[in-house]
Amino acid sequence: MESQAKVLRWLVDNEHEDLAAVHGMKSSAKDMMKHNAGWEEEISTLWLAAWKGYAPVVRGLASRGADINKAKNNGGTPLFIASEEGHVDVVRVLL
Repeated sequence: MESQAKVLRWLVDNEHEDLAAVHGMKSSAKDMMKHNAGWEEEISTLWLAAWKGYAPVVRGLASRGADINKAKNNGGTPLFIASEEGHVDVVRVLL
């Protein structure tokens, strides 16, 4: 399962939205933390998918028990970032 989580993270990191959506919904990939150079901290795949607006990935991770309240160091949750970025579909999934 760890390898599935790494594949999903790679797809999200590298902006392969369509493949990430399929993998996020069909695999058993779990949420994972990874250092993100752009944000200069560890962030979860769920948080990153919410920021990018990848609703199917968010739905898949949430359905497998990802902590939807896990915040970045500044307190921003996936719901906060999705609403800030205007990703209505992601907000609906998280609510």
